[in-house]
Amino acid sequence: MANIVSKLVCRSTSQRMTAKHKPIGGPVPSEILKTLLCQIDDALIALAKSTPMTDENIHQTRKTLKRARANLRLLRSTVDKRLYARENARLRDAARLLAPIRDVQAALNTIATLPTRESSVARGALLRRLKARLLKSHAALHGAFQDGNVAQQATQMLNDSRIYTARWRTPDDDAAALHTDLKRIYRRGRNALANVTTSCTDENLHELRKQVKYLWHALDALHQAGAKHLSRAARSAESIADCLGDDHDLALIRETISAVDRNPRTTDAELHAHLEQRRGKLQSDALKLSRRLYAQRPGAWSCLTKL
Repeated sequence: MANIVSKLVCRSTSQRMTAKHKPIGGPVPSEILKTLLCQIDDALIALAKSTPMTDENIHQTRKTLKRARANLRLLRSTVDKRLYARENARLRDAARLLAPIRDVQAALNTIATLPTRESSVARGALLRRLKARLLKSHAALHGAFQDGNVAQQATQMLNDSRIYTARWRTPDDDAAALHTDLKRIYRRGRNALANVTTSCTDENLHELRKQVKYLWHALDALHQAGAKHLSRAARSAESIADCLGDDHDLALIRETISAVDRNPRTTDAELHAHLEQRRGKLQSDALKLSRRLYAQRPGAWSCLTKL
């Protein structure tokens, strides 16, 4: 195990040094591919650690895989469709294996922020049942992960992805391909926003959250590769993703309350009102920022015209 980690560290560090010292006149597919490979290496290093992984480490690994998938989307026009679909599925499935732990931990963190009342015996009992249910689920998920089953599955998927993705040959001068793929990412986010505007369901909000995260990480990757003018749009997308992420966590709490509340008629109406009020504010802020970010048609988007 130690040798695997050592090799991955050397490989990842070597690639970063190459990218750092290579003169960059602007983003090109080959630079995005290097970044993608580094991110897969980072995830493999985290999964190969011999010490038990903490919730924070698991969360950071998932974030690394999300960045990797965003970089992969920027290469969609430069590789065979079947190869793209295969590696996208591998990275997606590896991240999904880690998602349950993150969701439970996020729910536990959110419960700690909920208001309590000394006079409300029912609310105290409800929150205790919520916490007990989530802690039990958290322990079970960590047990499965630490036993090696989940970690081994994710590691195998990422190892396979690393091997095959490293064989890709991407052009050093095809900036037009990046333009095409960033436009596709932007368009999908814009469509997701339109769906939320038509019907503000949890499913549509979740899809908008996913698409704006892809845009955020893609913009950040291009910014790091030389497109400095993209930093403002990247920060805007990050803010939207944060708002929708907090809203998603509150939605999970609401679902968990429905699962443990044995007597819906006596549910704490004030607590539900608090959850809906917080969600309403987060959604309002996210949609306000989203309308600004996605105000232009893909072909006229200023970030694209300057790329």
